Amino acid sequence: LFMARKNGILQSTGDWLVCMDSDDWLDPDSCRIFAEYISKNPDVDLMQYGVTLEGGRFRSRRSFDKWFNGACSEINGNLNMLRTCYSQKRIPWNIASKVIRMSIAKKAYKLQPDIRYSALEDMIACFYLMTLSNRWLRIPNRFYHYRLTSGMTSKNKSFRNDFQHLASTMGYTEAFRYLVQYAESLCMTDRVIEDALFGTMLHQIVEEMSFSYYVCNDRAEDFFKLLEGK
Repeated sequence: LFMARKNGILQSTGDWLVCMDSDDWLDPDSCRIFAEYISKNPDVDLMQYGVTLEGGRFRSRRSFDKWFNGACSEINGNLNMLRTCYSQKRIPWNIASKVIRMSIAKKAYKLQPDIRYSALEDMIACFYLMTLSNRWLRIPNRFYHYRLTSGMTSKNKSFRNDFQHLASTMGYTEAFRYLVQYAESLCMTDRVIEDALFGTMLHQIVEEMSFSYYVCNDRAEDFFKLLEGK
């Protein structure tokens, strides 16, 4: 998905970008209202609109709804965006449900290395987008219909306990290396397991090694070097 999205963005024309998953949909009048917001806010770089969840268990629905449809209405300055998103967790880092200025999207995706981060692709992409942006605006309308199914979001959870156990005995850095070796030993024969395993490792690294530390201390490059194993 990441490379398909990156190639598509780099070849796109126009002034604004909206990304969607193949099984999701937007309300019919969404683009008209996006245009109205852009006309009234010509200096905006990112706009986040609301999400309606389709399917999924009630517990998942409640937690996702809180994350996607927060109360924050406007943020000025890239560092404030990063802190609000990654440290305070008040706004989501997903790419779908955002209207993105095309010039910023092209710069952000051009900067990203061609590395599969599995379940963390949106988190990494949003970091670049916010770093290059100056103003974030929320559109309260729930235009985006997100189909919550048993995809990567659900499959990753089954690997968390195993990684947590390894990390408690050998530390997160060694556990990360161990599981990378294990994923490589699969020789790509089971894509689902490898994707879920790798995505889970990166989620734990972000949570436990405090992504917010890198954000708040302007050390983004150190964080990406960590993820890339440099």
